[in-house]
Amino acid sequence: MAKKLNESDIRVLGKEAWDLKRQLVVKHSAAQDIIANKNGYTNWALLKRDFNRQHPEVPLLEALHKYVKDLSDYEIERLFLNGTVWVSLDAVELGKVTVNSFHRLGPRFEGTTSQLTHDLGLIVDMDGAPDAYKLETEEEEEEDEDGAWPILTIKEARKMILDLLKQEVEARFDSVILKIEERQIVDQES
Repeated sequence: MAKKLNESDIRVLGKEAWDLKRQLVVKHSAAQDIIANKNGYTNWALLKRDFNRQHPEVPLLEALHKYVKDLSDYEIERLFLNGTVWVSLDAVELGKVTVNSFHRLGPRFEGTTSQLTHDLGLIVDMDGAPDAYKLETEEEEEEDEDGAWPILTIKEARKMILDLLKQEVEARFDSVILKIEERQIVDQES
């Protein structure tokens, strides 16, 4: 009988398939089918289909949209002020990006970013937005005296972030895929 699988299980089974491929000198698909069979599935495609049914897939942009919509006004403010949005490489690799696949890092994470982002890929960096716009907050609703910067409400900032995310997904997604491939090579070498 097939057991219920989570993302971690799929990743472990995938690595087992690569190891088995090398041991038996067979095609990767044959190794995947052997691993699937050991876990109660006829083949890898059925294992993946069952996993996908257990974890409804949300397309990347739809998940990003929901993620930003669910952020609090405070989180939008922090993100707008030089924050970044990252996506889980595991979720992308498995094709299972959901709202929980995204992570927001605020400004001033330079010291820990490399440790925090080993398994994450950058989607958008808001660096520069505070230089072009002033964000209106509840604490400070004063007018910009010299009128140098357009003043955005939190709602407008949220929309700007969503628009920027849509643009950046296409521009940066190749670098996310490249990071996954580099990580796979390192995993294979170790």
